[in-house]
Amino acid sequence: MDSREQGLLVRGTPAREVTPMRARRRRQGRGSVVAGPKLEQPLSLASCTEGVRRQNRRPGRNLIGLDRFPCPAALAADVGVRTGEPVWHLERVLLADDERVGLESTYVAVSRVPRLGVDFEPDSSFYSYVREVVGVPFGDADERIETVLATPREALLIGTRGITVNNIQPGPTDTEGNPADGPNAAALLGWMALDRFGTPEEIAALTFCLADPEAAFVTGASLNIDGGFTA
Repeated sequence: MDSREQGLLVRGTPAREVTPMRARRRRQGRGSVVAGPKLEQPLSLASCTEGVRRQNRRPGRNLIGLDRFPCPAALAADVGVRTGEPVWHLERVLLADDERVGLESTYVAVSRVPRLGVDFEPDSSFYSYVREVVGVPFGDADERIETVLATPREALLIGTRGITVNNIQPGPTDTEGNPADGPNAAALLGWMALDRFGTPEEIAALTFCLADPEAAFVTGASLNIDGGFTA
C-alpha cells in the first residue's frame, strides 16, 4: 500500500471441508496531505464494500487490470504458493460515492480461483466472490497499515477533486539531528552546489508553495530541495 499488495491463500482443502482463507492486506497511504480522512473504516475482517456501506455511502471500483503470471520469489511466501506457480493480480481503484478513496492490489493463486478472469465482476467485492461463488469463507487475517509516498502512477490513479500528491526530498538540512556544524557537515558540503545546509523554514516554504492554489497543476512530482546535492 514498497509495494502496495494483498496476499491471499488457502491452506489444505480436504474433501467436504472448507478451509478458511487467510488474508494479508497492506493499505496504501499518501504523501503530505492537509485534509481529513476520505473514508474511516474500522479494522475488521470485512470487505471495503461493506465498510463503505456502513457509512451510508455507495461503494464502487474501477478496474485497472487483471493479469495472470508466474509468481515471483519475492511474493510467493506472502501468497502461500511456490515460486513460479500461476497467480492472478487484480488491481482496482476504490470508490465511495464515485470519489476515489484508495488503491487495491490483490494477488491470489490461480488454483484457488481458476475462473476469476471469467465470472468475476470487476466492480464487485472480491471478499463476496470468494465467499459466495468460490465457497471459501475468510477465517482470520493479518492486516498491515502503513503510510508511504505515492508514486507518480499512483498519484495519477487516485488524483481527484483537485487533490494533488507530490514528494518533497530534502537534502542536508540544519536540524538537531543533523546540525550544520556537525561531524559530517564537511563531507556533505563537498557534494553540494551551495556551500551551506538548508533550513527547516526553507523546506516548509516549498511545502506551502505546493499547497497553494497556484500550484494546483503540480502532481505526481518528486522535488529535490537539497542545495544541489543530487545535481
